[in-house]
Amino acid sequence: MNTEKMPRRERERLRHRALILDAAIELFSEKGYQNVSVQEIARRAEFSVGALYSFFESKERLYESLVLSVAEEHHARLLAALRREGEASAVLRGYVAERGRLFTDNIKLVRLYFSETRALGSPMQSAVCEKVHELYHELVLEAASVIERGVREGAFREGDPYHMAVALEGIINAFLFCWLQEPERQPYEANVPVILDIFLRGAAAR
Repeated sequence: MNTEKMPRRERERLRHRALILDAAIELFSEKGYQNVSVQEIARRAEFSVGALYSFFESKERLYESLVLSVAEEHHARLLAALRREGEASAVLRGYVAERGRLFTDNIKLVRLYFSETRALGSPMQSAVCEKVHELYHELVLEAASVIERGVREGAFREGDPYHMAVALEGIINAFLFCWLQEPERQPYEANVPVILDIFLRGAAAR
């Protein structure tokens, strides 16, 4: 978001909101969502509880905003990676690498999302999961369009581009999950060439 042309007061408000979200990520990651109070978040962010409530009406809405803000940022960056100019295989390489960079930069929230969101089961959490799924589905469709172009270019074999995109996502997610479980034994960045090799060997023109 470009804030340079915003009034100073609005820029300050966005900065304060970001500080609250950063404090929430730290506390949720340290103690788990259920074990953190609004009062603790306010103290960590060095705001009053009243000031925090001026941004978020509840802890649930704060968490929802946290997850969705990061999901939307990731979505924008990954769409940009898929829409870069170049050969289809090079675009996919950049996309696979960017997924890893985003995962690494937001490891605390990723761990929190997988450990807490799906377990909470509230309507709010269901809404969060649904929105994240919508954004993810759009990325799969964009990846499918890149693969379809690769088929036309003769780089990939004939096949359903959507199914091929789903297969690529499955490989990426499997390696991301391995890294999440064993970060030192299964570093994602080191496995990017492996991911591409597994996918491209199956998709390359024969």
